[in-house]
Parts: sequence; structure tokens; C-alpha cells
Amino acid sequence: MKTHLETGLGIMIQEPDQKNLTKQSLNYCIKDPAEAKVISMIDIWAPLLPEDSDVMSVVETTKTEYVK
Repeated sequence: MKTHLETGLGIMIQEPDQKNLTKQSLNYCIKDPAEAKVISMIDIWAPLLPEDSDVMSVVETTKTEYVK
């Protein structure tokens, strides 16, 4: 049997002078969020960041359990 355990979102941020992206995690999200709602996270986070930082993407992570 397949059971959904959790969905998380990671907001990927490019900071000035940093080679790697920084990830801000939201761990308790609804199952199968609509694409438009996930993309809207970019507009929500962008004004909260320092001037030289940019939101590059949002990554959705899903955990599923399979039981025989």
C-alpha cells in the first residue's frame, strides 16, 4: 500500500559572492500543491531578501511510504 507521508518546499536563494545556493525549507506543506501556488513562493520570498540576493527556484520534495 502506498501512503503519502509529507511534502516539503525548498526555496533556493542565490546570495552575493556565494557559489552554492542557500535553501530555506518549509517542511509541513499540503499534498500536491498547485504549480501556481508553488511558483508564487518566489514572489512572497523575494521582497524579504537582502537587495543583492535572488530567489532562483522552489524545489518540491515528497516522502511516500510503501507497505506490503
